[in-house]
Amino acid sequence: MPSDLTILAFDTSAAHCAAALLCAGRVTVRVDDMGRGQAEHLMPMLEALLAEAGLRWADLDGIGVGVGPGNFTGIRISVAAARGLAMGLGRAAVGVSLFETTQALSGQARVAVPAPRGQVYLCDAGAAPVLAGAEDVEAALSSDHAPADHVACIARLAARRIAAGVDRPTRAALRAPRRCCAVARPATGDARLIGAAEMAATHAAAFRQARPWSGAEFADLLASPLVVALGDARAFALIRVVADETELLTIATHPAHQRRGLARALMDGWLREAARRGAARAFLEVAADNAPARGLYASCGFAECGRRRGYYDRPDGPAADAVVMARSLTEGQAETG
Repeated sequence: MPSDLTILAFDTSAAHCAAALLCAGRVTVRVDDMGRGQAEHLMPMLEALLAEAGLRWADLDGIGVGVGPGNFTGIRISVAAARGLAMGLGRAAVGVSLFETTQALSGQARVAVPAPRGQVYLCDAGAAPVLAGAEDVEAALSSDHAPADHVACIARLAARRIAAGVDRPTRAALRAPRRCCAVARPATGDARLIGAAEMAATHAAAFRQARPWSGAEFADLLASPLVVALGDARAFALIRVVADETELLTIATHPAHQRRGLARALMDGWLREAARRGAARAFLEVAADNAPARGLYASCGFAECGRRRGYYDRPDGPAADAVVMARSLTEGQAETG
């Protein structure tokens, strides 16, 4: 029965990290409001939710994940995490849309999800969604229900579908999640490997215009089974490789070691390592006003595929957009659109 399954569900399709744990028929929910940082926050949040229930990853029967509509980058974060966990644990992963949760919560077949420019995505049960003007629509709205209700519904709907016989993942190239990260040097020399405290120091020196990440934040990332670290105290990168996608979480070069090719060596090392692990696509985000970094990424084959408006705060001016860039690892070509 669905109520007998243990399901972990999560959603980052909007300005939050939302998670729900269905265990013995009871759903425990946690929602952390946040406009940014979901990539760094999600896995520690899920691990904490499991620990509070006295459970391990291996105790799960399946994964449920919100697939939007919503923020492009947020959806990619949660879907990539769900696919990686499902493959590594040998469990089913089920994507659940906002249309499905809104239909379940409202009891209505016609539902609408807010879209840009005063429009909505309108969906009837069993039909494909269409764009419509918000003023012309009579439908149950997803925004009438709290994120906590939606993520709890994701868990219950995922349990029903898994109980009905969703296939388990079989891709042999993927490994089970690991508790430690692999570490490699980006260039020749005797520089020693780097830990969380050194990462925080290098990050603070490199990013003086934005808030640097703390040692605790780096420690949380390094504890994730999905994160790989490359580099040393001169320059380092944190990457995530999940299923056939990889993401650059951060890259930093200490000012004393800039313009020596270390960042380019890290980029090349990331793409080689990700391809070795089976990734087919690579993603990253960069501030729109960071011209040197955008130039580096473009030289590595990345092209803009999306934007998050006003994402990076600037103390002396307006917030900068986050530019989402992508490239293929199978054809050596950038992706657009």
